[in-house]
Amino acid sequence: MTDALTVIQAQEDERRRVARELHDGAAQTLANLVLRVEICERLMDSDPVRAKEELGRLKELLRASLRDIRQVIADLRPLVVDEKGLAEALRRYVADFQERSGMIVELQCSGVLGRFAPHVELAAYRLVQECLNNANKHSGATRVQVLLERTGRELRAEVRDDGRGFDPQLVERLGSRFGLQGMRERLQLLGGWLHLDSAPGRGTKVRFGIPVEENFVPETSRKPGEGREVNNQL
Repeated sequence: MTDALTVIQAQEDERRRVARELHDGAAQTLANLVLRVEICERLMDSDPVRAKEELGRLKELLRASLRDIRQVIADLRPLVVDEKGLAEALRRYVADFQERSGMIVELQCSGVLGRFAPHVELAAYRLVQECLNNANKHSGATRVQVLLERTGRELRAEVRDDGRGFDPQLVERLGSRFGLQGMRERLQLLGGWLHLDSAPGRGTKVRFGIPVEENFVPETSRKPGEGREVNNQL
C-alpha cells in the first residue's frame, strides 16, 4: 500500500510541476501573443511600419513559446534515453543545461555502461536531472561535476557542486522542497540508496546507486556501438 501511495504521490507531483511550467511559460507567452495580434490588427491600416515591427516581436515570442513547449515535452518523456541510452541522454541534457543555466558541468562516464532496463535508465536520468536543477536553483554554484559509472552490481552516480552548501539536517527536514524525498522514494522502489554530503561554504555532493546486475543487457543483444568503455568529458 505504501509503495502504491508513493507512486500516486509522485504522479501528482509531476502533474503539478508540468501544470506550473505550462502556466508560467507557454500559457503566459500565448496570452501575450493574443494581445499583440490585436495590436497588429489595429495598426495594419493606420501604421503599417509599426505593425511590421510588432509582427517581428510576435515571431520571436512564438519561437520562445515553441522552445518552452518542447522542453516540457522532453522533460515528460526524454525519448533520447530510450533511443540512445543513459550516457548519451545525459551528454545531451548537460549540453542543454549548460546553455540554459550558464553553469559549467563536467560529465564523466566510466566503465562499460551498456544498456540497462528502461526504468533503471530513466530513474538515473531523472535523479541526475534533479541534482543539477537543485544546484542551479539553490546552490549558487558555478561548476558541477557529474560522474556516472557501473561498479560491481550497481549503477552509481555522483553530482558535486562548488556552491554555498548547507546544513544537511535542515534540508532533510525540508526534503520535499529540494526533491530529496522524491529521490529517496524513487531509489527505495528500485532497492537503491542515496547519500548527501554538504556543509555551509563547502559545496554539495550527492551520491546514489541502483542495483542493476540483473538488468544488464548482454553484449549479444546490444545495438552496434553500445556498451563500449566510455571516458568522455563535457
